[in-house]
Amino acid sequence: MSAYQSQRFAIGSFLKHPAILLLLGLELFPLYMALQASWKDNAAFIASPWLPSPFSQWQWENWSSAFHLLLPSLANSIFVAGLTTGVQ
Repeated sequence: MSAYQSQRFAIGSFLKHPAILLLLGLELFPLYMALQASWKDNAAFIASPWLPSPFSQWQWENWSSAFHLLLPSLANSIFVAGLTTGVQ
C-alpha cells in the first residue's frame, strides 16, 4: 500500500467514527425524550421539555397508569402467542 493510500485510509477511518456517533445519537434521542418525558407531569414538561426532572419530582403514577392500560393487551398477546406455539 502506498503512502497516499494509507493516508486516505486513515482519514476515512477518522471520519467514520464521528459519523457513527452522530447517527447513534440521532437514533437514541427519541428514546431519551420518551423516557425523560414519561416521568414528568404536564407542567414540568412545559417548563423544561429537554432536560430531565430531579429524581424527587418524578411522577411514578405515569408508569403505573400506563402499565394498567397496557396489561390487558400484553396478556392477550402472551395468550395468543402461547396458543399459537402450543398448536404447532
